[in-house]
This record gives sequence, structure tokens and C-alpha cells, in this order.
Amino acid sequence: MSRKRPENLSAIERRSVLRLRWVAVAIEGLVALFFAPEGPAAFALVAGHAFSNVALTLVRPLSRRTLGAVLMSDGGWLALMLAFAGGPANPFSALFFVHVVLAAVLATPRWAAATWVVCTGLYASTFQSLDVHVHGNGYASHLYGMLIAFAVTSALIAAFVSRLSQSLLRREHELREARERAAASEHIASLNTLAAGAAHELGSPLGTIAVAAGELAFGATDAQREDLQLITDEVRRCRTILDAMALGAGEGGAEAPSEVSLRELVDGVRLRLAAAERARVRGEPVGALRVPIRACSQMLHNLVQNALDASRDSEVLLEWSSPTLRVLDRGEGMSESVRRRAFDPFFTTKGPESRGRGLGLFLVATVAEQLGCRVELRARVGGGTVAEITFPDACLLKLEASMTNALSLEMATS
Repeated sequence: MSRKRPENLSAIERRSVLRLRWVAVAIEGLVALFFAPEGPAAFALVAGHAFSNVALTLVRPLSRRTLGAVLMSDGGWLALMLAFAGGPANPFSALFFVHVVLAAVLATPRWAAATWVVCTGLYASTFQSLDVHVHGNGYASHLYGMLIAFAVTSALIAAFVSRLSQSLLRREHELREARERAAASEHIASLNTLAAGAAHELGSPLGTIAVAAGELAFGATDAQREDLQLITDEVRRCRTILDAMALGAGEGGAEAPSEVSLRELVDGVRLRLAAAERARVRGEPVGALRVPIRACSQMLHNLVQNALDASRDSEVLLEWSSPTLRVLDRGEGMSESVRRRAFDPFFTTKGPESRGRGLGLFLVATVAEQLGCRVELRARVGGGTVAEITFPDACLLKLEASMTNALSLEMATS
């Protein structure tokens, strides 16, 4: 799979092109000095080529399309020079190869092909200065054979160099992705440290509060017992949140996979929502998975919570079509630029007054990668966003028998 090159040349590529053109100007000067009978005209061409290179230094940035046009014009300069210095018999006619190769390496594929066509035609045009009567038919045939050899050889070299350039571009893209994954791993390690520190620091005082609440329950009135029970429930909720922090920070991979129905996953997500938000979540997906339950529940909760925040007062719909679970909202949707960065850590479009910190979708992508899932965001028809979690086939194929047994057991007990 080919990767699209940047539209403009990099600083290194731009400097290299300018230096090579100065080398070409120097070679043309040598040709004009030693091989051109009509010196003034040849030196005028050299001066014009040098002036064009000075003008090119002012072009910033230098696009690849512009470079293709420049390389074709360089072929024209060389053809004019050869017209005054022996035509195809001049050994410097081999410089046409340089223009074709540079186009294959630096220009776009279309401009590279156009450069090959133009340079081949320009090389052929130099044969008009060939005097067959002076050199003989045998010598002329040799030079025309050189034209055919140039056309074939330059095409093969350009194709090879272009494929090699695409391979290097693909490798650079893979290295960049690897660096991004390494940076994400560093973020995960930081989150792991933060979660472990929070669990350690908050675990002891929460335990003390729970013990104190239990002791105060003895001899308390009914109203006091209700308040103490509320404290105990909130302490238990805080412990659950700490566990979720550890899972969201990337520790889900240590949890053993278990069989769970989608209904149980969705019910678990609903229980973690406020009552008003719980009423806005619609859909009863039917199916079963073999996944780390807590990690998968945390991933689904983050997607649902993000959809609820985006939808404001509208409903969020859950759909299941094996092997994909979808979370659909009717929010404002995402632009293409936002969608590309949605899974980046600490990236958020929510205002400072919101509770968002730009980690929800990042943690979703992190857990999904550990579980072997694929998460995608796309626009919903009619407005809004669709978040899709596609589970690997292994999680589904191994459950065909267990799903049948589970449904049979549910029917027998109902």
C-alpha cells in the first residue's frame, strides 16, 4: 500500500535540488567552453540556466508539482545546449538520466512520467543536428540505438527508483506510527503510576471511613443508620471508581477473559450512569462475548458517556451486529480533522467548564488494542456520530456452543 508524499519538498530535498542544478550549470559551462563552436550562444544559455536557479532559490515552499515542471525545463536547457555542442554525439547527453531519476525520487508519479516523456522527446530532438552524410549511416544507426536504449533504460530505472522511494516512504510511515505507539505507551505508564498512587493513597482512608461507619451503626437511630449506610455505599462506589481508573489506564490486559452477555455489559454500564443519563440510553443488544469483563465494560462506558455528553438531551442508541457493537448519538458530529485526532491523549473539544480531560477515547483505543478490537468513528446519517467496536473473530467463534447452552439454560429457568 503506497503512502502519499507531502505536497512540498522538505528543506533537505530543496537544498539538494538547488545544489544539483548548480552542478548542472557548471557542467553546461564546461560543455560550452570545450565542445561548443558557437561559444556566445552557448554561454548565454548557461547564464540563463544560472539565473533560473537563482530565481528558484526564492520559491518557498517548493512543491513537487513545481519541481516536475522545473526538471522538464532543465531537460529543455540541456537539449538547447546539445544543439550547439554536437547533439546526441556529445557524451553529456547522458545527463537526461539525471532529470528522469530526480523526478522519480522527488516529484509526484504523474510528473515523473511526464518528465520521462519530455526528456525522451528532447533527447530525440537533438538528432536533428546529426549530419548523416558526414558520419555515415552506421554511426547514425548507433546513435539511434542509443535513443532506444535511453528510453527503455530510463523507464526501467525510473520505475525501480519510484518503487524504492515508495518503500522508503512506507517504512518512514511505519516508524512514525511506532514512535506514536511508544509515546502512547509512555502515557499509559504515567496513567498506571497515577492510578496505582491514587489507589494506594485513597485506599487506607476509605477503609478507615468504612470501619468507622460500621462501628457507629451500633446503637444508632434509624435515621442515623440510613446516613451511615449512604456513607458505606459511597465508599464502595469510590473503590469501584479506583478499580475503573486502573483498568482505564491500561491494566485490562491482566484480566482473564470470561463469557459475558451483551445485556450484562450494557446493564453494568447503565448502573454507573446517573438516573437522568440512564434513561437516555436505548437498545438491548443480544449476544455474548469472551472478553475481560471489567476492561470491556470500562471501554463501553467511556463510549456511552462520550455519546451522552455529545448528545445533550437526545437519546443514545446501542446496536449489535456481530461482530460489531455500535454506539450512536445525535450530537453535532465531528469534523474530519477532529475525527483524526479523537483518540489522541488529552485532546478534547469540550469547554473548560466540562469534566472532559481528553482521555476517554484515548483509553478506549488503548483497551481496544489490548483486547484485539478495532474502534472507528464515523458520521451518522442525519447528524451525529457512530462509534463502532469490532471484536476479533476468535471472541465469537469460540462461543457458538456456549451461547446456545446459555440460551437453553435461560429458557429452562424462566
